[in-house]
Amino acid sequence: MVAGIEEFWAYQGLNNSILEDLTLGLFLLSLKYFFNQLYSLWFNVILKNQLIFSSVGFLYLVLIKFFILFNYLNFIVLLKLF
Repeated sequence: MVAGIEEFWAYQGLNNSILEDLTLGLFLLSLKYFFNQLYSLWFNVILKNQLIFSSVGFLYLVLIKFFILFNYLNFIVLLKLF
């Protein structure tokens, strides 16, 4: 299956570097989707269980901020690819 995809892109006149960029872009998009789902899950856990004032809730908030920053970095990398 992968060889078929590479042959298709080669037939279209694209070289392997463009194929690698497309693959990396799709991988980063899937990571972005995964972290967005994780962010919404954690945010719902914090709101429903009212963990904001506990140390666990504070840790969740710090992790959410980290994943938001990670999503912005993924977006910047995607902009540079295309």
